[in-house]
Amino acid sequence: MAQNNRIFYFDALKAFAILLVIIGHLPLYVYQKYGVEASILGAAVATFHMHLFMMISGYFTNIHKIHLGKRAKYLIPFFVFGVLYAYLAGSDLIKFLTSEAKGGYWYLLVLFVFCCFACTIKKLRVNLYAGIVLVWLFFLGLHFCFHRTITGTTLCTDHLWQFWPAFGVGMLLREGALEKINVHPLLAMGVFLSMAVVADWCGLIFGGHAIILYMFNVAFGISVALFFFILFGFASTKLGYRFCGGYIDKCKDVVNAIGTHTLEIYVLHYFIITFVPMQWLCGWMFGHHPALLEFIFSPILAVLTALICVVAAKWMYKCRLGFMFGK
Repeated sequence: MAQNNRIFYFDALKAFAILLVIIGHLPLYVYQKYGVEASILGAAVATFHMHLFMMISGYFTNIHKIHLGKRAKYLIPFFVFGVLYAYLAGSDLIKFLTSEAKGGYWYLLVLFVFCCFACTIKKLRVNLYAGIVLVWLFFLGLHFCFHRTITGTTLCTDHLWQFWPAFGVGMLLREGALEKINVHPLLAMGVFLSMAVVADWCGLIFGGHAIILYMFNVAFGISVALFFFILFGFASTKLGYRFCGGYIDKCKDVVNAIGTHTLEIYVLHYFIITFVPMQWLCGWMFGHHPALLEFIFSPILAVLTALICVVAAKWMYKCRLGFMFGK
């Protein structure tokens, strides 16, 4: 039962993270297209959702058994879905490769790069803490050397230096830090929330320079991500499987379906939120307090989008197209 709780805990955390990713993308890809400018929820989620996603990716990266050949398969959906999306969106291969965001598919390329550096840390037998810091300094150097250049945007240097700390923290959590923190989960959550508040306050006071502001934003994102890491584990420990049957089991099935297909959802959701017309929804939001209705519609749309992606992915696997996901 303890093992089942632990598995569901991570599936729930992964499902939460990918739903936040979709919620964070809805304002840019859907609402703004139809005239809804204000996005309180989207702006709030954007401050930490990718830090949480990267931290989870780092946690599931076993630095002792990392296999770059398998990790290189991340580049298959990067090119297959990324290039297809760029073409349908009216872009071309050169623009896709030289842009910082890569049409939204930067995560797959950056994740592979992170795995390469994690493997390097292991091969060189560098202390993990020191290795994480050294790699971050290297990415900062790339950022300062190539910021806003074609070389920099092609290499995604902005994303590399901003999200490597979250990935590194995820690896540290796997190496035993999570167990130590979970000894006093309530205290840990309080500490991480306090760190987030301090980072946010410091960003407002001392964030006159862009790089300093980004530093505090990174600290804020990692603090909030750590809070949710502990919160989900604490909730899983306290609740366990006491509540079973009926709608609870169905909800758990939905969570498991989303949590075990995060890669598929990530690469497919751009097509849905970009090319499925939602004028009716945005028209309703625009005329009836969009800032308030967003808190209702965005989570619902995120869940529906994720489930559609899961169904599409399962259909593709049945048609033996699973290789397109790098699996």
